[in-house]
Amino acid sequence: MIYIIGYVYSILSLLFFRNILKPSRLYFLITAIPLAIVLLRGHTGTDTQSYIDIIGLIEHGVDASVEIGFYIATEFLLMFTSDGLIITKILSLLMLINFGLFFGNSKERVFVYTLLIVPLFFFDMYMNGLRYGIAYSFALLAYDQQQKKNNIKFLLLVALAISFHISSIVVIALMFINYLRYLNTKALVVIAAIAGLFIYFFKDRVLLKLAQYSTIESPGALSGVMPLLIFILTVGLVVVSARKQPAFFFVALLCGAELLSFIMSRYTYMGMRIQFVVILVLFCKLPELIYFRLQAVLVLFFISLLCFTGRYRNMADEYGNGPSPFMPYHYYWDAS
Repeated sequence: MIYIIGYVYSILSLLFFRNILKPSRLYFLITAIPLAIVLLRGHTGTDTQSYIDIIGLIEHGVDASVEIGFYIATEFLLMFTSDGLIITKILSLLMLINFGLFFGNSKERVFVYTLLIVPLFFFDMYMNGLRYGIAYSFALLAYDQQQKKNNIKFLLLVALAISFHISSIVVIALMFINYLRYLNTKALVVIAAIAGLFIYFFKDRVLLKLAQYSTIESPGALSGVMPLLIFILTVGLVVVSARKQPAFFFVALLCGAELLSFIMSRYTYMGMRIQFVVILVLFCKLPELIYFRLQAVLVLFFISLLCFTGRYRNMADEYGNGPSPFMPYHYYWDAS
C-alpha cells in the first residue's frame, strides 16, 4: 500500500503544481514521498540486505567483487559510519541529485520522470539496483554534457558511470545511437580507446559481471513480456506524436535492440536487464522525440499505469521471500 501512496502522490503533485513550480523544484516535490519511503525503510527492497552485506565485506578489507566506483565510494563513507543501511541511503541521495540535474532540466523531462520513471524504475533503482541506478544517473548527465560540447565533463561522467556499473556502457551507447550516421574516424578511435582502456584495467571485474548475469536464468515463461508491451506502446506514441525532425532512425535501432534483448530474456536474466535499459533510454529521449500535446499526455498516463501495475505485481510476487523483500514494508526502527 505504501508504494501506491508514493505513486499517487507523485501523479497528483504533477497535476496540481506543473504550471506553478519551476521544473527543478517540481522534480523534488514529486520525489518527496517516494524518497521518504526509501529513506525510512529498514531491511526492505530486494537487494538492500545484499548491499549491507557487501558494505560489511568492504569494511573488513575484503574485495567484494563490485565495481571500483562503488567500492571507493563505500570506503569513503565508511570513514563516517559503519551502518550499511545508512550508507545505502546516502548513495540514494547521490542518485536523487544526479537524476534531478537531468530530469529537472525541463517541464517535459519532469513529465517523463513522473509518469514513466517513478512507476517503473524509482523503487527498483533506489531499493534494489543501487549501483546501476547511480551509474545510469551519471550516464544521463554525461549525455547532457556532450550536448553542451563539454568534452572533459562528458568523459569524466562516462568514467564515473562505468565505474559504478558496467551496464552503463549500454545506456551511453543507446543514448547516442542515432549519432552513428555522423561518427567519423576520430570519434570511433576515441570511443574504442576509452572502452579498450577500461576493459584492460578492469577486465577481471568485467568478466565476473558478465558471468554473473549469464548464469542467472530467466524468471519464467512470461519473462520480458511486460517490458516488451511497455516498449511497444511507447514506440506507438512516438510514431503518432513525433516531432518534425526524423526520430524513426533512432526508434528503429532501439526496436532492434529491444527485440534482441527480448529473445535473450527467454534464456537469461541479462536479456531482461538490457530490455529495461532500452526502455529507460527511450523514456529519457521522449522529450526530444514527441510533442507533449494532450493526447500524448493521456497515452503517457495509460503507459504509466501499466508500468506501475507491472512493477507492483513483481513486488507482490516476492512477498516475504528473502532477507529484505519489498513486501511487507519495514521502517528503519523495525530493523533488527
